[in-house]
Amino acid sequence: MLSVPSGVASWEGRWFERVDVHGPEADRHPEFGPCWLWTGRAGADGYGRFDRAGETTTAARAGWEIALGEQLPKGYGVRRYACTRRLCVNPEHGRPWIASEDIDNDRILARWNATHDYCVAGHALTHENRITIPAGVGCRACRHEVEVERAKRRRRR
Repeated sequence: MLSVPSGVASWEGRWFERVDVHGPEADRHPEFGPCWLWTGRAGADGYGRFDRAGETTTAARAGWEIALGEQLPKGYGVRRYACTRRLCVNPEHGRPWIASEDIDNDRILARWNATHDYCVAGHALTHENRITIPAGVGCRACRHEVEVERAKRRRRR
């Protein structure tokens, strides 16, 4: 587990000044320890923001780079899998990912939907609820839920 360094005066030290390492337990995988909640600035999307060397990045990405000891490659971000909190920056709760992985996930879900009579979220894949997408078969109810969430985020901006 990544520990909080003492006496660090660099950007890493500034990052740790804005982190509460005694947050709530991870809701998906409590075995990975508590959430580290970002107490600094957050963007309109609810994720933490951190300024480093004149450039703004996500607080989770900065935390991952502290844990790795090097920068993540361009195009990579950090996706949490151990918890669902947007302000959690515990490196053990996430993993680096690239957008192409989302495309692969869509293909996997489409293959699942093509061979089952319900989607992974449990919606019945009836004739009315089944849609054709480039990767295969999609769920109209799931697509609607995604669009409703997207519209809510746009209204909050």
